[in-house]
Amino acid sequence: MSKDIPFDQLKIGDKFGPRPFDTNEVAVEKYCNEMGDQNPLWLKESPWGGPVIPPLLSATLIGLGMIGSKYDSHATVPVILIQKNIKPIFVGVKIYQSGILIDKYIKKGLEYAVIESVLADENGNEYRRVIDHFLLSLERYDRPDTRGKIDIDSMLPKTVGAGIDIPSFTRVAYQLALDDASRFLDDSSHRDNYAQTKGFKSALLSGYITSGYLCKYLVDYFGSNWLMGGEVSLTFVRAVYQREQITIKARILEGIERKVGAKLTLAFTIEKQDGTMAIIGTTNGIV
Repeated sequence: MSKDIPFDQLKIGDKFGPRPFDTNEVAVEKYCNEMGDQNPLWLKESPWGGPVIPPLLSATLIGLGMIGSKYDSHATVPVILIQKNIKPIFVGVKIYQSGILIDKYIKKGLEYAVIESVLADENGNEYRRVIDHFLLSLERYDRPDTRGKIDIDSMLPKTVGAGIDIPSFTRVAYQLALDDASRFLDDSSHRDNYAQTKGFKSALLSGYITSGYLCKYLVDYFGSNWLMGGEVSLTFVRAVYQREQITIKARILEGIERKVGAKLTLAFTIEKQDGTMAIIGTTNGIV
């Protein structure tokens, strides 16, 4: 059992929060600089008035932040992200995040937890709903597999069928914090030595980084409409490493005409330079 988060003591229905969600200008500017995303929506103005926060700001970190409010979550690793954008969040507005443990399971000796979180204002108005599946650590234990309450396989996004390709986006993945290993504890997946003992080439790039690149890609395609009702589901399939080239590719699987625009469903992948998939997923939005 994980030494930092006691799997057996976690109970379905455990609640976390509320705690403040960071929406200030400094956090947004830091995100924009790290992602190379200088979209005026985040820094100047939006169709709703002032600037709004990127819809995948802190993606993969929300559920981890929830369990981290009670336990030491430094060894956790994101596995699946499912998110629905309800409406945009203005930069600087007071937002709180609350979460509830909706599942836990063991697979091949690895311990997983699933937290559903809500971002809402002081009046309870919801802005984002998120489900995070994550490993409690990379440590394997001699324990039998257990089935969760949720059919995990049915929730995994699939990249299937033929479709219409849309332009791809290539960049070199980079996380500033990984250049300073002293920022992480010895058993963190973000340290080379520890990651290598678990079969990885080097330290793992944080999920929020690749999610940030994906955010830019999706907003560039869908526009600001994606902040109102856009949804995304993704699974981390392989690790992405520091300074590794990645390419986001997507194709249109389905289009439904509406009175205002068309609702499109895309299948996407984030691929490594050798062609292997690091992330697979689906998303939908209005264009």
